[in-house]
Amino acid sequence: PVQVTDGCGMANLLDPKRIETELTVRNWRAGDRYHPLGDEREKKLKVYFQQYRIPPEKRTMWPLVFSNQQLVWALGMPVASAFAFRENTGLALQIEGTPFFT
Repeated sequence: PVQVTDGCGMANLLDPKRIETELTVRNWRAGDRYHPLGDEREKKLKVYFQQYRIPPEKRTMWPLVFSNQQLVWALGMPVASAFAFRENTGLALQIEGTPFFT
């Protein structure tokens, strides 16, 4: 069984078995869509930027992680529902980041 430590929330855990290809990092592009863990459905990432109060001038530099053209994680937000770790599935991959700009 996987043990989640106190400093590691489920919102930051990926299930490696759900990742089809290597992970890639790129910046936000208009039209990117996202379905974070805990949300009902997929929406444009722009909606989440507004919800999380990411200033428009920082959005073009916001790091995003993709697998096979699907958004897996955005800095400061939960992992995508499709890639989220589920209890009793084996190993988990923790993802986190720190903004490099202020």
